[in-house]
Amino acid sequence: MRSMWMLVAAFMFACMGVLVKLSATHFSSTELVFYRSTLFGVLDHLSDPSLLPFISAHNIGVFTAGVVLLV
Repeated sequence: MRSMWMLVAAFMFACMGVLVKLSATHFSSTELVFYRSTLFGVLDHLSDPSLLPFISAHNIGVFTAGVVLLV
């Protein structure tokens, strides 16, 4: 069963890469980092609402680091 989760994770990671490549023509790098961080923060919160403070602080840190590294 572990290998099935690994295959699903690899497929989802590949889908994310394709979506980033396709959306790069319409959005700037900063916008892509913001949208990706926001999306994963919402998905994490939906999976376990009790982790909201940790996930919010984590996503703010990831977003900030991404923006700083892009500038």
